[in-house]
Amino acid sequence: MSKFYLNIICAILPFFLASQEKVNFKRLSNNINSNDTEINFIQIDENTALYTSTFNEKNDKGINEQKSAIFKSIRKNEEWLKGSYFDLQINQSVANISPSHDINIMYISICKQLNNCKIARVNINNYSFEYLNENINQEGCRNTQPHYTTHNNQRVLYFSSNRKGGMGGFDIWFSIIDEKGNFGAPINAGVRVNSEYDEVTPFYNLFSEKLFYSSNSNGQKSGFDIYNIDGALNKWGYKEEVEWMNSKQDDLYPFFIKKNEGFLSSNRPLSLTKDSMICCNDIFYFHFPEDTTTIKKPDSSIPFDPIILYFHNDEPDPKSLKKHTNTDYLSSYISYFQKKDLYLKINPSNEISAFFNFTLKNNFNKLNDLLNKILIALENEEKIELYVKGYASPLSSDSYNSILSKRRINNLINYISNFNNGKFVVFLQNKNLKIIEVSYGESMAKINTSDDPSAVKKSIYSIEAMNERKIEIINLISK
Repeated sequence: MSKFYLNIICAILPFFLASQEKVNFKRLSNNINSNDTEINFIQIDENTALYTSTFNEKNDKGINEQKSAIFKSIRKNEEWLKGSYFDLQINQSVANISPSHDINIMYISICKQLNNCKIARVNINNYSFEYLNENINQEGCRNTQPHYTTHNNQRVLYFSSNRKGGMGGFDIWFSIIDEKGNFGAPINAGVRVNSEYDEVTPFYNLFSEKLFYSSNSNGQKSGFDIYNIDGALNKWGYKEEVEWMNSKQDDLYPFFIKKNEGFLSSNRPLSLTKDSMICCNDIFYFHFPEDTTTIKKPDSSIPFDPIILYFHNDEPDPKSLKKHTNTDYLSSYISYFQKKDLYLKINPSNEISAFFNFTLKNNFNKLNDLLNKILIALENEEKIELYVKGYASPLSSDSYNSILSKRRINNLINYISNFNNGKFVVFLQNKNLKIIEVSYGESMAKINTSDDPSAVKKSIYSIEAMNERKIEIINLISK
């Protein structure tokens, strides 16, 4: 992809496995696609869709300028009719529309020039719009491709930006929207999503609870490819390339309308272009039979994603030099969750609020779900190995942190032993269930995590320190 075309895209622009031959891709007709670029096809109900189209328009000096507009199409007799201009009464280029929970409110990119876009909220009922605050539309960078979604009734706006503080290039960021509609400070989705390259066109798939997005992290191998990753906000599993969605060209703007059905934008063969060069994206529909989809499983018959379990500072059993504990993770989880108000009092932060409301809670729920599945597998005579890695924030010595990590893993083992009235005990004793410990202590802590015991706001009550006090179930092997 040329640098010029990258600028155009960035300005306007279950994890399913299905065999390529079973996936049906269909380029939408010329009612939708043209010689220029069509992107961001959003089906808002059974027979209505909105999408973005680009075109050249002469300015006052007679020079062609790249413009973009939103079009609306109606489906009739299983065919999308010719798109009509969706007039938002905004005298600038608009693109990247994303509906909200309110049918009349949508998020868009408004662009004065190719590299000068802002994210706005528009009311299509009275044609009013407002630019989002400077938290979102930070000066000196590009902010584009808004995607609105919800996580457990919490409203969230994902978007792409090349602002400072990211991993490099364009990154996926998100902002939590409070009850009054205020946008919190954007949070980088993190290194498991972003790279030193460009990550763009985020879409959260509520059917599979995975974030889909495009990245050119493969370099020149195939331009932009579509990836997905389990999780939400800044807590993720591991990203995977969605091979069945990708081609040797650019693949962007994934959108699902059903579990096995949706649209994407691509300049793969069959795109309509002005010349033999593949330059411009078209809209493609995809569909695959539900019964051909499977879940990718790492070395196991049990669907598995990494699970991270978090602890309050020096818990369990503060200052103990023992590697074992009589506590279990249920008591540690409850004790930690009850400290939410204390954390927010010392260090008010949307990140910390999201940590307690989503990260801590969701990982505990994932643990219980996994244990139920493991128990069924063990009762069916499978043998299971769980690999658990320990971490700690760097307030103490490496030797103490190593002990603390082992104690936290033992805290988890106690919880597993007590789970469902002790049904795992026999499997732990006969070693059909093995828990393999990989303990690291401070040596794995990030360099920006404070190790100053006098600065408790940073060393204990900061999101950086909270993210380090954990153990992680990193793999499951079934034999």
